[in-house]
Amino acid sequence: MAWRASKFISVLVLALWVMPAPAKADASNAEVMAFISGMADTAILSLTAEDIERDVRKERFRQMVHDYFAIKSIAKWVLKRHWRRATTEQKNEYLMLFENMLLERYVDAFKNYTGETLEVDRAEKRGERDYIVHTFLKRPGATKPVDVGWRVGVGSRGGEKVFKIVDIFVNG
Repeated sequence: MAWRASKFISVLVLALWVMPAPAKADASNAEVMAFISGMADTAILSLTAEDIERDVRKERFRQMVHDYFAIKSIAKWVLKRHWRRATTEQKNEYLMLFENMLLERYVDAFKNYTGETLEVDRAEKRGERDYIVHTFLKRPGATKPVDVGWRVGVGSRGGEKVFKIVDIFVNG
């Protein structure tokens, strides 16, 4: 469950509480904790090897963003009231540019992985489809871990539960 994440986490702190479609089945604390743990495992396995070409790392990172984050909701929140005023063409261009900005800005951080670990501590249910997973990012040589909270929305697609990260907060 280790991964290089401090810079990646920083940009995603911009996200706000935007939920996916309602879930047909309630999720458990264990399920949302497993989701975050799985995200960390995926990141370490697919993004941190030094010999991966940048283009390959970038595409793997893009897939992770789509698999684990409510990227469209996050992007809309960043734009705030301007989203409603934008044309469909402007919205589509913005979403593409926002995603590309994230990828370009943070993809290289994973190349410099130095053994950070993400320890999943606990989860708490905040609403019907809203959970916070509390974790600690431990960095080699650091005296104190970084508290990272992951707000996870639970929805459904085709009768299956869907988990998406909708907000991240660091040290409260």
